[in-house]
Amino acid sequence: MYCTITPHQLLQPYIDAYWVSSSAHSGRVRILPDTCADIIINAGTTEIYTGSHARTVPLEAFVVGTMTSSSETEHAAGSLLIGIRFNAAGLKAFTGLPLQLITDQHASLQDIAPKWQQQLPALLSPEKNLSGKIKSLENLLLQHLPGNNINTSRILYATSLIRNAGGSITTAMLADKTNTGLRNFERQFLDHTGVSAKTFSRIVRFMRLEQLLRKGYTGHLLALALDMGYYDHAHLTHEFRQFAGVSPEQFRHR
Repeated sequence: MYCTITPHQLLQPYIDAYWVSSSAHSGRVRILPDTCADIIINAGTTEIYTGSHARTVPLEAFVVGTMTSSSETEHAAGSLLIGIRFNAAGLKAFTGLPLQLITDQHASLQDIAPKWQQQLPALLSPEKNLSGKIKSLENLLLQHLPGNNINTSRILYATSLIRNAGGSITTAMLADKTNTGLRNFERQFLDHTGVSAKTFSRIVRFMRLEQLLRKGYTGHLLALALDMGYYDHAHLTHEFRQFAGVSPEQFRHR
């Protein structure tokens, strides 16, 4: 089972969704880059092993940084995971963590936000149903709602510009539209999102392509490549393989 829950309106600039994943059987799942960083909580009753994070005991959480390539994770039979999927710059706003420190990595929540980790046993007590657990997590986040920060607002605006442009916008143009010097903008963007603005734009463009293929696009990839701003078919294939781990043709025939 996999489902997502929309966060409180006040949290939506920072959090894309809460998600819940449970599995009766073990299996492997490929995770693709999505510009987000996640806090993932082992809400089950058994130890789990996920990615490079060797061992996560019940009621322990870890943080997954912004991904620049696909990864495979194994879902253990009987596992229950609760995730908080942060929008780009969202995790930085809540924790102050420079996101480039955990790009393509996992880190213990204890190391990043120890007070949050200490509260998990009470927030996720066995007496609460799933809805109650999510509500408790949301209340914690609302209690730590970030105040207005000009740098966070600037990067959130920049990421919205990139999404609206489908990834086809230059870093210089983003700096200009956010009234920031180029070097300062590049430093702030990396600090808040974990990747450069150029890489972020490439991921956004890949996400558009992946969604089209997932929905059953059957047209010629060259026409799609030119429409989406790739130089040619080879450029599209190279970019897609870098982020997804397989070619577009392999992906759409899976």
